[in-house]
Amino acid sequence: MACTDEHYRYVEYLQRQTLDEDWKECFDAASWKTWALKNGDRLKNLVDYNNSDTALSLVAQLEQNITAFEPKTRYEVPFTASIFEPILNEVKDAAAVMGMRPIRPVEIVTSTDSAATPAARPTTSSHLLFIGLGTSSFCNYWAKAVTAATMGIAPTLGFARITDVKDIEQVFRRDPSGLILAMRLSLYYAAFGTTIAFGEVRQPSIYIPYRAQLCHAMETFAVAHEYAHFVAEERLRDFSGSLDDSGSQDLELFCDALGLQISRECGNRTDNYLSFAGIGALVFFRVIQLCESLRGDLIEYGFPLSVAKKEGDKVSHPSTERRIQEIRVRLIETTDADQRASTQDFFEEYDRILMGIISIVLETGKRTMEQDAKA
Repeated sequence: MACTDEHYRYVEYLQRQTLDEDWKECFDAASWKTWALKNGDRLKNLVDYNNSDTALSLVAQLEQNITAFEPKTRYEVPFTASIFEPILNEVKDAAAVMGMRPIRPVEIVTSTDSAATPAARPTTSSHLLFIGLGTSSFCNYWAKAVTAATMGIAPTLGFARITDVKDIEQVFRRDPSGLILAMRLSLYYAAFGTTIAFGEVRQPSIYIPYRAQLCHAMETFAVAHEYAHFVAEERLRDFSGSLDDSGSQDLELFCDALGLQISRECGNRTDNYLSFAGIGALVFFRVIQLCESLRGDLIEYGFPLSVAKKEGDKVSHPSTERRIQEIRVRLIETTDADQRASTQDFFEEYDRILMGIISIVLETGKRTMEQDAKA
């Protein structure tokens, strides 16, 4: 069904409601065109750093896409569709294999909320999936931090398994880059509620394949979770319409479970084991948990913050820890017997790595805040 001008006026109205004034210029297509024209040389320098034979043509294509982009609303930016439309198509194909069609059309539109989490708005025509820079920057930066940490494990510990935080401490003593990035990112997100405009992070080109798979796994789960909201709206009467806080929490857990299964099917179809093993969901939630915890510490020690509310303050959502535990249970329950032990083992060790990162970041942050408070 063709969308009318009235439809996009409605979309623009919704975008205006969540527009973060601090990041207003990030949601202006004209600003992106100006940026592309001024930063062509910088993009080419990044290409040279990554030593990619095809990257120069990708830069040219990026510049062309930005300058040719015609937004349907004043807040649409060129990257939203290019990043998330292919992921949505993967999600729809995977859902179809699982028997999730037919479903009304889903339209990707730019979210003007700078936070990491996207949002679904089911409608009686095209469903609207609000997603954009907040989610893509969050997944990209944190995939880099976690990649740096995991890449340091084998050179430090060989084939030994990660058993507790002391093993992660050994890794970071040898190569602290992952820890430093995780500390900077968590502090930035805790203070500003976003990773937009965090800045350039350079890493060895050998990290790129793993980081790309992890970032894709995180973004796939984010899209699949929102897609599950549309499925629930269409097919489950108990989850349609207005819900109280308890019902909203049950809905979120349902969407986590279905989003996990769709992500796993996507992982099967694209040979992304991180998606299949639930790592995209695990990293997404553990990092949110870290940022929330650090934010709580900053508030406790009286640091002024620009964001008034934590993700975890939403009573309509279950606690982050509960969501992770439910995902763990669902992962084990839905894995074939011959793969269950290895998948569970991988998930648990990955969680020990993340918990090690969280423990070190929070301990270091609290020690620093205590010192600052005494000074």
